[in-house]
Amino acid sequence: MNLARFFPQSIAEQLIKAQTPPSFTRCQRAAVLFVDIVGFTDFSSSRPPDVVVQTLRHHLRMFSDVVFSHQGSIDKFLGDGLMAFLGSPLASLRDATNAAECAIELLKSVDSWNKRIEARDRSLHIAVGIHYGEVIYADVGNEKNWNSP
Repeated sequence: MNLARFFPQSIAEQLIKAQTPPSFTRCQRAAVLFVDIVGFTDFSSSRPPDVVVQTLRHHLRMFSDVVFSHQGSIDKFLGDGLMAFLGSPLASLRDATNAAECAIELLKSVDSWNKRIEARDRSLHIAVGIHYGEVIYADVGNEKNWNSP
């Protein structure tokens, strides 16, 4: 269940079957994709907390679904955005293409949401950044928590 939060089902299933744990340190080519909701602080400062949380949950779920549909994995949620990998932990020859197609779909999905909402003052916009190249993939942080349940 924990893997399903960060990986599409097909990748989660491959990781479960793999002999090498995903925490194994390695260097490989991958695309890193960042998504940020532009002006979300201003948006949230003038709305009730339930509207802010509902909007944020909707968008992060939408972003995750789009990333997963392009064989990407969520590295972390960053407040009103996220950081995703395409090509890590499992690389393919389409990682850069998948990242570009993912970015285009993210922009279209937010544009579509903006057209569907009734109140124009609720429209949001996103910024998307992509980097493709060598990345180091490893667990970092407080090592005493690495083996915790």
